[in-house]
Amino acid sequence: MLLECQVGVALSQDCVLTLPGAVAETYQIVKQTKAHEGSIFTLCITRDSMLLSGGGKDRKIIQWYSSLTTEQETEIPEQFGAVRSIVEGRADDLLIGTTRNAILRGSFTEPFTPIVQ
Repeated sequence: MLLECQVGVALSQDCVLTLPGAVAETYQIVKQTKAHEGSIFTLCITRDSMLLSGGGKDRKIIQWYSSLTTEQETEIPEQFGAVRSIVEGRADDLLIGTTRNAILRGSFTEPFTPIVQ
């Protein structure tokens, strides 16, 4: 579940964030969006300002529009475990760290393959 807080644009699993320069003492959830089955393990903002989220149980990586609607998604192979971290590589490549200690390279259009296993 992705949550959007009212002060600035803050995204998290639980909306408990410290925002630089934010003066508000409390936050109010203004939008709740179904994101992943289970926990969200990682969030990544890309060079072109797109939000990526990586889920646990579903092994999905989802790219979001600023309105918090899904732009595209992909899933890593089950044998590598859940998405633990997401880093941008060259061009459209994503580097994915998994719960089974693999590092995968792929994209929304190319399959994910291990570069470290």
